[in-house]
Amino acid sequence: MTKKQKRLDSFFSRTVSPRIEEVQEDTILEEENKEPLRDENPPPISVVENATFSSIQRDPGLRQPILNYSVNKRDEIRRAYLKSGPHRLVLPKYPLTGSKTHPRRFQAKWYTEYPWLEYSRATDRAYCFYCYLFLEEPSINKGQDAFAINGFKNWNRVKGKHCSFMKHVGDGPNSQHNNAIRFCDALLNQEGHIDHVMQRLSDEELRELDSRFSEKIVELLELSSALDPRDGYISFNSDSILKLAKKYYYLDFTEEELDILEFQLKHFELDMKDHPKLRKSSSIADLCQGLAYTGKASHYYLVDRLIRLAYVGVHCQHQYLDFEDSSCTSNL
Repeated sequence: MTKKQKRLDSFFSRTVSPRIEEVQEDTILEEENKEPLRDENPPPISVVENATFSSIQRDPGLRQPILNYSVNKRDEIRRAYLKSGPHRLVLPKYPLTGSKTHPRRFQAKWYTEYPWLEYSRATDRAYCFYCYLFLEEPSINKGQDAFAINGFKNWNRVKGKHCSFMKHVGDGPNSQHNNAIRFCDALLNQEGHIDHVMQRLSDEELRELDSRFSEKIVELLELSSALDPRDGYISFNSDSILKLAKKYYYLDFTEEELDILEFQLKHFELDMKDHPKLRKSSSIADLCQGLAYTGKASHYYLVDRLIRLAYVGVHCQHQYLDFEDSSCTSNL
């Protein structure tokens, strides 16, 4: 008997999130602030369980860390910030700081060179928009914390051979900053917009859509879903994950590495379920980022490799779904 093929919509929830367009960069012109700057070390804020988008603080010096939101709300909060874009405040004059002989100030022209840059009127400090959204482990990298949490204001160290802005970005594509940008991009392209399409399709149209995809694509999605960390890793399945590596990513692993991967998976599942930070991961993007920041990526280096490969693969399938949907739903 032929194994019944899963419907394509079975991989996606019908709970719809609004589709977000590309990150917008808004420029706001305001008069110079005459009030004194706030204390740069405010008392810690308790976790927010029910945050609303209308309560999101735009000034990067006043907003609370992502960690202060409940784990189930973080991606929603991130999407809301991404929809608003970086806080790019332009003032007629920025406050002078530094020595009396060589005072320095923030320059609005830096926005052009560094699209991630934000400025806080409250603290007179610069921040990184993307690292704020995806830096969940404070104090692991103090330089990263400066732009994500505490703010940066050593204006004399901008430009030149040892530019702090360039140092923050990092040298390679896998720097914490560049990883944060990729996480943001991936979050904007998650399955929410696929849900919206699926909800609008009739059963007949879904059958037509199902016929457009091979069993391999459906199997790839099914096996990749075994990596989903939501709900305490309830979907995690070592056998399916190992099959995913052997069947679809065999060029990325040697035979010896596949044996090691099988061993790592057994320990990985137990470790993740008990880990105080990683057990609450709400998406594969969260899991990737959490593995990097906790150092677990180097310990489970083969599992980390497979998670990244699978994430890219599923993301490509989502792009393909978008392309197919443009023709399949053109008459809706």
